[in-house]
Amino acid sequence: MKVAKWKVLTVAGALVLGYAVSSQAVQLKVDEDTFADFGFWTKIRYTYQDELTKNGYEKNEFNVKDARFNIEGQVNKLVQFYGEFVADSAVPGENGAKLEEAGINFAFIPEFQVRLTKGRIPFTRAQAANDYALLDQLGPWYDPQDILKGNSVLYSGKDAGPLKLLRKSDGGAVVHGVVANGMLKYSVGIFDTLNREKQLRDVMWAGRVEFSPPIAGFNAEPVDPIKGWVNDSYLGKKGDILTIGLGFYSETNADNIYWNGTAWTTSTNYGKDLDTTGWTVDAFLEKKFGCSVLNLEGGYINLNDSHFYYDAANNTKRGDTTIWYGQGQLFYDQVVGIGKPALYVRYENISADGPDDDYDVQTWGVGVNYYIEGNAARLSAGFKNVNYDDDASDYLGSNGEDNITDWFVQAQIMF
Repeated sequence: MKVAKWKVLTVAGALVLGYAVSSQAVQLKVDEDTFADFGFWTKIRYTYQDELTKNGYEKNEFNVKDARFNIEGQVNKLVQFYGEFVADSAVPGENGAKLEEAGINFAFIPEFQVRLTKGRIPFTRAQAANDYALLDQLGPWYDPQDILKGNSVLYSGKDAGPLKLLRKSDGGAVVHGVVANGMLKYSVGIFDTLNREKQLRDVMWAGRVEFSPPIAGFNAEPVDPIKGWVNDSYLGKKGDILTIGLGFYSETNADNIYWNGTAWTTSTNYGKDLDTTGWTVDAFLEKKFGCSVLNLEGGYINLNDSHFYYDAANNTKRGDTTIWYGQGQLFYDQVVGIGKPALYVRYENISADGPDDDYDVQTWGVGVNYYIEGNAARLSAGFKNVNYDDDASDYLGSNGEDNITDWFVQAQIMF
C-alpha cells in the first residue's frame, strides 16, 4: 500500500514541531485538541550493597535500573490517556518490557473526572510519587532483608508481607477532582486486591483528600489529573506550596488462613480472615528563601490487621503495622559548574506486631542531588542505613545482618 507523500510530510512535520515545542518529549499533533507526547526515561545506577548474611560478601553492581517508554496525550479535551512501558533489568526474571501503568481519563469538569487505569492507588502520598522526582532514589520502605515484604512469620496474603500492601499501582477506577482552584483535591478508587485467589470476588477501596490552606504567599500543589502523580520537589518553579493529605484504605487480603505449625494454610474450620484497613496523614511544604528552596515532608501510616503472625504455641494472630517518616531537601537554585546542587535526608520507622516484641525497622538516608536540567538530567549519590531491631533482629538471628548500609551513585535522564 502506497502512502501519499503529503501524509508522510505531515507526520514528519508534526514530530519536528512537537520536539520544538517541548525539550523533554516528542509530540505528534493532529490539531489543537488531539495530540500525543512520546518520551524515554532511564536510570543508570551503581550500588555498593552491604552483606546480608553473617560472614557474607558485599556486592558491587552497575545496572540499568529501568528504561521507560511513555506516551501521554488526548483524543479531545474530554478524553485523555497515558501509558508507560518499562524494561527492568534489575529484577530477576523480569528482563523484558512490561506495562507499568496505563489509563484513560474522562475530564468532564475539573471538579469531577473519572480515570480507568492500571495506575496509582490514592492512599499515601508515597504511592502517588513520581519515581523520577524522588529526593531519595532508593525509594520509600527500603527493606533489603525483605523482613516486612514477606517472610515465614508475617503473612499478608499470597507471597506478601505488610509492606507489600503499600504497592504503588493496580488495576481499578478512580473518581477525582479539584475544587476551589486546587485548594481541595480528592480521589476515591476501587481496585483489584492483592489476594489473587479471590481477586474477582473481593475489591480494594482507597481514598485520599488533599487540602492547601489559603495562606498568603502559598499556592496549591500542581495537579496531574491524567496520571495522579505528585513530585517530592518542584524545585521552586511552582512557587511556595503547602499540602496536607488524609487517606483511607480497605482490602481483604486473606481468607480462612492459619499456621499449622510448619506453614500458612487454608482451613474453613480453623482459619481466620484478614480484612485490612488503614489511614494516613501527611504534609508537604516547599518554600523558597532567596537562592534556596526548602522541601519538607512527613507522615504517619497506620494499617490495622495488616498481617498474620504466630506465637510460640503456634497460635494464629492478627497484627498491625505503623510507619512514621520524614524527609527534607535544601536545593541551591544557582548554577554551580553545570548544574544546581541539593542535600537531602530521609528517616523511616516501621513497626509490625510480632510474637514477642515488634518487627522494627529504622532507616536513615542521606545524599546529594545535582540537577543539570531539573529532573530531566540529574545525578544523585547517597547511602541508606537500615537497622533491624527486636523481633526483626531475632528473626535474622545468626544467619543475617541486622544493620546494613548501602551506597549508590545514579544518573537519570527524561526525554
